[in-house]
Amino acid sequence: MRRKVIQLAGKTFVISLPTSWVKQYNIKKGEEVDVTEKGPMLEIISPKNQKPKEIFSIDTGKINYYENYIDYLYQSGIDEVEIKLQNPEMVKGIQHAIDSLLGFEIVDKGQSYCIIRNVSIPSKEEFNPILRRTYLHLKEMSLLTISQLEKRNEEDLGIIVQMEKTNNKFTDFLKRILNKEGTEDPVKTTYLYCVARDLERVADEYRFVAKLLLSSQKQPSKEIINGYLRLHDYLSFTYELFYDFKKDKIDRFYKTQKEVQAVISELFKLKDFDVRLAHHAFSIERQLTEMMGPIFLLNMR
Repeated sequence: MRRKVIQLAGKTFVISLPTSWVKQYNIKKGEEVDVTEKGPMLEIISPKNQKPKEIFSIDTGKINYYENYIDYLYQSGIDEVEIKLQNPEMVKGIQHAIDSLLGFEIVDKGQSYCIIRNVSIPSKEEFNPILRRTYLHLKEMSLLTISQLEKRNEEDLGIIVQMEKTNNKFTDFLKRILNKEGTEDPVKTTYLYCVARDLERVADEYRFVAKLLLSSQKQPSKEIINGYLRLHDYLSFTYELFYDFKKDKIDRFYKTQKEVQAVISELFKLKDFDVRLAHHAFSIERQLTEMMGPIFLLNMR
């Protein structure tokens, strides 16, 4: 809908509120509403009424991979999921699926159904601390992976696998906040979503490396270890650019990028077990490089 802008007293600009919205939220003369600037948009919210909960239904008889579906609904900002069960035992799988979804809990269940509900309200104020924590957590994964390439320990490799699950918990929550609350600049919401997604994908690769090391007794070559050391430096540099972006660092980034890509390319000349590790190193480099586009745009707009 369109509204004409009215100018009052030479300085104040006014638009009228839609009558249907005023009636729905029982807005009275003299009451206040919350107005938030979001780039070219203004968001007007009645403080008397919360946004209605978004409820979604799943029939497990029609959807096979419902655990993944629950995860996607969580990321999208859905508040409540009603699930039709084929048998009561399915609740165990559903509980396992939501263990990594911050705020999601089973609040009701029966023989043929269960209801998942968000019991906490995500806050924009939580976004930046969790994003930084996710980045630092990923750097820890990287260092632990390097130590396992040098001298593996089954317990520490298991920790890397578990750390990837924690990464998923963080990045899913970040995506949920962005989809549900957004940012003041809608375009930046898109860029931040890309960063969260790529941090998750990098963690996936470190998990794959840990599982590969768990499944084999072969020792990685010195070239592989050096490649992952260079990747850690590359990861640390993306962190530096994200939190302390300066235009004079751009040339240094492209120089570092070419050096890392050259090192990773050489790894594919190796054989057997090393080539499999080289593949994951290449995937990590690609994700980190692709993440730099959103980081540049976040800081140069």
